[in-house]
Amino acid sequence: HTNFPWPVIFAIFTGLATCFFILRRSLFFAGVMVFLTVLAKQNFGVVLLAVLILAFVSNKQFLKKRLLVWGFWGIAIPSFLYIFYLFISGSLWPFLDDFYVYTWVRIIQDQTLTTSFFFGETLFEKILKLFFYTTPFFISLLAVIVDWKKKTYLFLSCFVLLFYVAGIRPTTDYIHISPLISILGIPFAVISTKIQSKHLYYGVYALLVGIVILGFSTAIYKGYYRWHAPLVVQNDWIFLPKTYVQLDSSQKNELQQIVGIVHIHTTPDEPIFV
Repeated sequence: HTNFPWPVIFAIFTGLATCFFILRRSLFFAGVMVFLTVLAKQNFGVVLLAVLILAFVSNKQFLKKRLLVWGFWGIAIPSFLYIFYLFISGSLWPFLDDFYVYTWVRIIQDQTLTTSFFFGETLFEKILKLFFYTTPFFISLLAVIVDWKKKTYLFLSCFVLLFYVAGIRPTTDYIHISPLISILGIPFAVISTKIQSKHLYYGVYALLVGIVILGFSTAIYKGYYRWHAPLVVQNDWIFLPKTYVQLDSSQKNELQQIVGIVHIHTTPDEPIFV
């Protein structure tokens, strides 16, 4: 249902890959994944760096073999190559300038993307949404608590916990909580290794089924993000060259009008800016 490459999707993939390489004791490749995460989402990249250091500190074998050095080189080598590429292509200063303007000034200083964390029309809706949006935090926190003494998989639980903290703000909405829910299987697995309970298993299964049902109902009846019509009203087919899609009636009319204007005011060999 996603129609564009969303950076957080790449960040979650490289984040999971980072944890995989840590478990395999391949900290060099874990460092490479941290670098790739920084390219996709800087806040998640910082989180993964903390997870890498935590995994090193909490694992005696890593300390003995000094594997963190390999993790450092895994980050440093591709970072140097990327910066060198930006420099020789004349893109380094524009890259830094764009990062300063669009990330530091607009998002951090001006808070243009900041939304309320406690939202909804009625008090019941506000409490329900607050519970739903904080669920990944408390599940991950429970996994950290139950594994605190042995620290066997502490970095895995902290990976999900810190990803939630970094990913749910400054914008809190359904589209930002969805990918964070998708990695809840990790703290559930950690908890299940420490707490043997049938009630826990049934509760987890019920929660997962509920999330799947919620996902389908949202896609069908609420639509994707803010600007798409719900799937339940997308019942009109549109037939255009290289286009055969289902839309709702208003989108179909708009698209047909746009195509008509393009045909009137342009010729086939003219470029069109959309």
